[in-house]
Amino acid sequence: MTWAGRESHLFIAFTFIQALSFHDSHPVPSVDAMFLSFFKAEVHSTLLNKAKYIASKRFACLVVRDSLQNVERPIGVVETSIQGEASVIKYMGTDEYLYVCCMAVLPEFRRRGVALDLLTAADVMAKQWGFRKLALHVYEHNTNARKLYTRAGYEEVEKAPAWVKYFGQPRRILMVKSIASSSA
Repeated sequence: MTWAGRESHLFIAFTFIQALSFHDSHPVPSVDAMFLSFFKAEVHSTLLNKAKYIASKRFACLVVRDSLQNVERPIGVVETSIQGEASVIKYMGTDEYLYVCCMAVLPEFRRRGVALDLLTAADVMAKQWGFRKLALHVYEHNTNARKLYTRAGYEEVEKAPAWVKYFGQPRRILMVKSIASSSA
């Protein structure tokens, strides 16, 4: 597990893994390649903007690497940041919490425990930064992710209203987790 500071090669890998995981494919290969390139640029730009918060310990990129033939390559990534959104803190009992988002694992490494390793690393990051509460959002239709988060100790506490679907938005579920303090 690695914490990605301002290492540009990790940011490039981070961008690739997230773009590959979150990109909606287009049926025409040449169009799909173009859209994927644009999406990578957008992901990279957003990530670089968030990176300015790394030094203040309000944002971190966590990376799982695979060692293959003595070459380590990132295979899974997740973002963590300190948040204080009012709609979430009402479930937290604190003004701020560690927010987990944008978790992505390369397709060939899925269902091998990489995502659980990333969530465990987020727990460690929360403890290091002095937080006992973590939160994340997941889409209602993503049953595999919901099962993973439940197995990792997250509980569903709120669902977005059903009417959001009528505006073309997927319904999100807020999940929260409490962890033992670092002195335990």
